[in-house]
Amino acid sequence: MRLNILIVMIMGVYLGQMMITILMLVEEEVGSPLIIQTQQVYTSIGMLFKDGEQFKSAIRKYSLCCRRELKIIKNEPTRVRVKCIASKKCEWGIFTSYSNMSRSMQVKSFHDEHNFCISFRNKMVKMKVIVENFEATSRDHPKMKLRETQRRLALEMNVNVNMTRCRRAKKMVKDKLAEIFVEEFSMLWDYADELRLQDPGSTIKMVVNRGTPKSPPHFKRFYVCFEALKRDWKEGCRLILSLDGCFLKGPFKGEMLFAVGRDGNNQMYLVTWAINEGEC
Repeated sequence: MRLNILIVMIMGVYLGQMMITILMLVEEEVGSPLIIQTQQVYTSIGMLFKDGEQFKSAIRKYSLCCRRELKIIKNEPTRVRVKCIASKKCEWGIFTSYSNMSRSMQVKSFHDEHNFCISFRNKMVKMKVIVENFEATSRDHPKMKLRETQRRLALEMNVNVNMTRCRRAKKMVKDKLAEIFVEEFSMLWDYADELRLQDPGSTIKMVVNRGTPKSPPHFKRFYVCFEALKRDWKEGCRLILSLDGCFLKGPFKGEMLFAVGRDGNNQMYLVTWAINEGEC
């Protein structure tokens, strides 16, 4: 009798440790991507996702990668079902639901067989997906024409996008980049204070415009002259300064001005620089 009790206790401890190990492995696997965007796509029953949103994001990437027209048939917080709608005969489908053991969304069924050819029509390609894929290209080529934008989207995303959506995508990317610029400009005061703190004696000046006393400041000018550069120019360079400048491109136009000296080797020595509004 005691032997049986001892065996049961040992088995209980073993099973408990095994369950803890499984849960630890499950926690590590939560958030594993459904998609590897190469020439092959990998998925299997039992895959885990943090939540339904992560699963749907992976499905959109799958749809782009495989050029299949998919649709979310069931969209609930604890259950998501996706089917291929390219043809009524297509049996492709995937279903995920919440798993109490892993505390995440788990793939419960997956039929990976398409009975229809690839498609360049994809309703799952929302504006957010287009902007995410096109942001880098639009940032590098801000003057790209809409026809070229449409052609690149078809080439890179394997989907046809009409001109209206291309125009909206370009506008959304432009607005997003403008927000990033505004956020970076708002940190200039902290940047100037940090320069004065780390390099005492440096001259750091910034000028802003305010329409009214209560309106937010708008950047106008920024001037930088480090103490070390100033001192070295006075002690080791010819006391001659040359002025130069260039125009700034991007959402916020302006000029960047430089004061340059000559060192003992007759090489250019940067002394100070400033960012200024453009000429009227």
